[in-house]
Amino acid sequence: IHLENLERPPTSLRFPRLRMSAGLSGPPPADYTSYVLALEWQPQWSLRACPGSASADPRLIEAMAGSLGAWARQNLSLHGLWPEYTNASAHAGWRWPQWCNASRLDYRVCEREEGLDGCQPTEQALADYNVSGRWQSWAIEYAFGSLAAHEWSKHGSCSPSAEQQPAQLEYWSWQEEAVRVAAAGHGSRLVSASAGGAVRRADLLAAFERDTGGRAVALRCEDACRLSQVWLGFRAEPATLRPLLDPDHAVAVSGGSCGQCVAVAIAAWSGCPRRATFDRALAIAAGALLGLGLLVCALPPLRQRAAHLARTLRPAAPLGRSLAMSPAPLAGEKRVVQLQ
Repeated sequence: IHLENLERPPTSLRFPRLRMSAGLSGPPPADYTSYVLALEWQPQWSLRACPGSASADPRLIEAMAGSLGAWARQNLSLHGLWPEYTNASAHAGWRWPQWCNASRLDYRVCEREEGLDGCQPTEQALADYNVSGRWQSWAIEYAFGSLAAHEWSKHGSCSPSAEQQPAQLEYWSWQEEAVRVAAAGHGSRLVSASAGGAVRRADLLAAFERDTGGRAVALRCEDACRLSQVWLGFRAEPATLRPLLDPDHAVAVSGGSCGQCVAVAIAAWSGCPRRATFDRALAIAAGALLGLGLLVCALPPLRQRAAHLARTLRPAAPLGRSLAMSPAPLAGEKRVVQLQ
């Protein structure tokens, strides 16, 4: 299936981060049983970073346009590796832990302010994963956006890495392993091969479910069936909580939003779309100028017509006055004041 001339969404639309309500804030780290591996299709996802949007980020747009964006333009990129409760009923209905309360920091403070030092990637993490070029390929929004701090403080803080010294490094290594395994899978290869076109939703689901042993995956769509994310589920190894990234240990994931789509568009990156709000403003301004020009052109004939009507209806009244008096009254008559 090939879809041509797909309409790009206006960047004036707000694309907030996912804000779901089923997460438990503040539990202790390392108490969960599985993961959701969230992958994002950067050519669609990066539109929220275009000028005029609520999350505008020129660094990310510049990276997407250059050589550093080569992976992201053609492959699914990392969004995050999220600890998950396989059995929500065992956790009072909560589906996953978030912003956990570790001994070194209660990460709930990062929910309010991610800019705090403890909420950010460590210097060692940046040296290993960003300066080295790893994030600059398969996690471009970590390298040139603010996603790394968000993912660590919300999800990584619930992993064993939150209590380790040095902190974070094991969690980042698990992310890297997960995204590389997924990139070699049937589903990711089909997405890459379909860039700039579309694929039947049923075929896309079937390809990813080959990677999960037939267990359900979640496809996330935006703007009339454009793929934005793919979520895959895997069990955690009980002793270490390392993700077990093979079909035998996959778990079903819910939360898809492409259910009404027969085909799913896999957008190609062609830069930021024109700003619809700016175009509308230009159109309104042009219309106003045109209307003003027509009015100016019409003024002389209107004045002439008004003068003719005034002479016809009130020959005794002086033209051009806003308040005129009628001629002196005859005996027994009353003076009349007329507005003209």
